[in-house]
Amino acid sequence: MTTESNLYAQQVTTVLSYALSVYGSFHYFLFHHHTAEYQTPFTGLWIITAIFWAFLLFTQLLFVLQFFVSNESVTSREQKNVSAIVGYHFTLFNILNFFWTYFFSRHSFVISFIILVANFFNLLSLYTLHKTYSVKTLGRFVVVHVSTAALPLSWVLYAIFWNGAALFHSHNHGLAARILANVLIWDFLLVPFMYLAFYGDWAIGFSSAFLTLGIGLGQFFTKAIALQWIFAFIIAGLVFIASALVAVGSTLTPNARQSSSEQAPLLA
Repeated sequence: MTTESNLYAQQVTTVLSYALSVYGSFHYFLFHHHTAEYQTPFTGLWIITAIFWAFLLFTQLLFVLQFFVSNESVTSREQKNVSAIVGYHFTLFNILNFFWTYFFSRHSFVISFIILVANFFNLLSLYTLHKTYSVKTLGRFVVVHVSTAALPLSWVLYAIFWNGAALFHSHNHGLAARILANVLIWDFLLVPFMYLAFYGDWAIGFSSAFLTLGIGLGQFFTKAIALQWIFAFIIAGLVFIASALVAVGSTLTPNARQSSSEQAPLLA
């Protein structure tokens, strides 16, 4: 196949995988996780989850549309590199997400957990090898990084805890499971802080804070006399403030908005 044929095939699979993920998100996931098996110490409020996924799918739509809408600020070479490199991980994320929604909705928590772990390594390789967080032009940052790395990675990290808790039936294990959850929830502070400290990635910070807020609200309405929702609100607030400081700081840093081709190795 020629280079142009490969590029076209990649764009087609990108569109199809996006459509598959949209179908799985609505048909299998958003309206089918309200039974007792899904009520864990990491279950978030449904409306927060729905808002998160609506925004994620919207940013992913922007990623897909960039291949069909001309943009004078983006070079042809950059567009091809994004399609060839980022598009692969984008496609794999959406395919794995579809299968996760399918098995998760059918209470096959072992299989769905394995899929999440596979997707985590897919996103981690995109993040560390291709450094999408280095795209500094705000518009391209949203289209390339937020849609393919930041929001998906925040979601998969959250879903691993939720799915894992459902896998071990934490809703039936009483006090011991609650204490363990009270400890593990602080990972939602440590992980975003790590991305903020080492990569200055405020997008992961904001999205993680939003999902943690969902945990707090969900746990408050589920079990008001407990520590989980208190910890979740504290963590969400701290991560949000830290993310805001990093985001504002990045706009004040000299040359922080240099061209994306100067900053991101994947676009070189």
